[in-house]
Amino acid sequence: MPATAATAGTAEEEGQRGALEGLRFLRRDRRLLRTVVGIAVVEIGMTALFATLPVVARRRFHASARLAGWLLASYGARSVAGGLISSRARSVSTRTPAFAMMAMAATTWPLLAPVPAWAIALGIAANGVCSGLFFPRFFADLTLWAPPRLRARVMASATTAMSATGPLGFVGAGFLLQRSASALPGFALVAAATTVGAAIVAVSGLRHSATTPRRLNAPSTGPARG
Repeated sequence: MPATAATAGTAEEEGQRGALEGLRFLRRDRRLLRTVVGIAVVEIGMTALFATLPVVARRRFHASARLAGWLLASYGARSVAGGLISSRARSVSTRTPAFAMMAMAATTWPLLAPVPAWAIALGIAANGVCSGLFFPRFFADLTLWAPPRLRARVMASATTAMSATGPLGFVGAGFLLQRSASALPGFALVAAATTVGAAIVAVSGLRHSATTPRRLNAPSTGPARG
């Protein structure tokens, strides 16, 4: 029993040190840190979107859960399509993800207009495509940029940091929708959070776009800063 407890304690300590090492790496790299912060803000908009869509189906279109399901499915299907497009990329560049993130923000603003359900589905589908274009490229960039011994820890730390703000979107959208007869406040939160986060990501990516793109099949020996 003492040996087992000591082994468990050692594993826990190593896990904590690993998480701290990943966070320290992100903190030292300002580009990656700004990108992670921007995605964390976008995450608020995404969870607010998922919380708002069922309310839109009910209040604006007086429809059942079926319409809400179709709206959510339009995001998922197009996100897969964007991911398939990204799978054909042969290099990692910060310019393409920056433009994809700006386009993602642009797709949220038409949701504030009194458009029909098919237009909302179209906007959400476009948002999903942009998401599929951005995230595979970002994670490939993150993987190649981090030193090999820290890749798993950096990936885990970045994913945790980006996802930590998600509950704020659900809570914020619920708070706004509870006090309104329409879904407009929920969509306003979606557009505002996505735009602010996308601006942070895009500025960081475009500033870094002068760096030579790295081929996805090239071995990594650490950051090659331009």
